[in-house]
Amino acid sequence: PSLLFYIPQIPEAKSLELIEQDNNFNKLHTIALSPNKQSGIDRANLTSQTGKPLALNKEYSWVFSVVCDDNSRDTDWALRGKVRRIQPDENLNLDLETAAPQEQVGIYVENNLWENALRTVADLRRQNPNDAEIKQYWQELLKSVDFQEQVIQAPLL
Repeated sequence: PSLLFYIPQIPEAKSLELIEQDNNFNKLHTIALSPNKQSGIDRANLTSQTGKPLALNKEYSWVFSVVCDDNSRDTDWALRGKVRRIQPDENLNLDLETAAPQEQVGIYVENNLWENALRTVADLRRQNPNDAEIKQYWQELLKSVDFQEQVIQAPLL
């Protein structure tokens, strides 16, 4: 899975990191990201270091941090969450195979697969940055889950 994060412009940010943990909060991987000069939405792939998919039906925790002082990590800005890889049923797989990417987004939303929905629309935006219809679809998706306007309008980094 790829996780998308809105990162405001934080002048004191030294680095960004995403830590993947198991259910016992043991660190599995750390993914380092570079802060950008502008605010926007950045992406981190949880399997980028291992190249292996997450285990089925296992819950993983993650911590995304903006590191402002390497010597004093208590000043980090941090966000925590969980992710679980599921095995889609045969009907869902059939629906996805025959659907266009924008239709796939609707199928993901109907099945509460938000990571897949956001990643698919983000990919469409990257591939077609000037497509007004895709931009509108992105905005509607983010509004449907009550994201703030500055996040909805933020560029993909």
